[in-house]
Amino acid sequence: MRIILTILAIVFATGHLHRAEAWTRDQLSIAPTLMKQELLSADIAHPEIWQLAGRLAYHEGYGSSRPARRSSSWSLRPILAYDANANNGFANDAIAIGGLEFLVDERFRRKSAAVAGASLGGNHVWGLSKRISLHFDHTARYVHAIDADYDKWEYALQPCLNYFLSATSRAFACAAAERSVTKLSARSEKSLSFGMSRAYSVGSYVNSSQLTIMRSAIDSGIDYFQNSVTYQHQVLLGNAMLLSGRIKLSEGVEGIFSGRESFQISAARMVGRRRYEASIFQENRRGAAF
Repeated sequence: MRIILTILAIVFATGHLHRAEAWTRDQLSIAPTLMKQELLSADIAHPEIWQLAGRLAYHEGYGSSRPARRSSSWSLRPILAYDANANNGFANDAIAIGGLEFLVDERFRRKSAAVAGASLGGNHVWGLSKRISLHFDHTARYVHAIDADYDKWEYALQPCLNYFLSATSRAFACAAAERSVTKLSARSEKSLSFGMSRAYSVGSYVNSSQLTIMRSAIDSGIDYFQNSVTYQHQVLLGNAMLLSGRIKLSEGVEGIFSGRESFQISAARMVGRRRYEASIFQENRRGAAF
């Protein structure tokens, strides 16, 4: 939490975003849709800008007179990363129980490795009415540890109903199903979530905030339910860099070793019309007898 707030403070102290009349193609390319509408809003009286804003809203499903598909896209990305826990093993070599220390078998200890693979994703949008749209996102990811016998694969499906409060704000309700499998574990999750997202300007900065409340049914060897709340904040800089911070807090579940807090910080930038991104992610887990 402190790291994310510190980075956002540095951004607001040192970065600079040009006013909407001076936005660049790279800024508009990297900005999320609600941010794009906020970028365009200052010059919306210009016919060309009006048409561009209208096209963006159209592809998001806004203003439909009848149900119709508005857009569809696919992405295939290679993955090359360093995974600190490629087999999803125990972080410590020993476990203390009742004052006694038990060694964890070598097979079940955390293993670090460089991993390579690919991810495939898709996004599809249907306009249902003037203010309601249906979005369907799906992703699949597979990585293999280099020089080690560890595989990870996962998939996620998420349909969402969006209600447009304005061009730069919306409420949403989503259902989701996902599954992940590693060398030592398998996990499935189904969830329902509700939230709101909004883009806005603070001084010369374009910001985006999103708050999500979720109820999840999880199967990780034991079935249980868990509630969580997630806040995400993004800031667009004038050099076509997008900084993001995300915090997720989950309730404890008695007798279950489960995720409690997760933090992610990422920076993405357009260079030569290509998007480059770096991120740091951490999740804390607690609970159960260990």
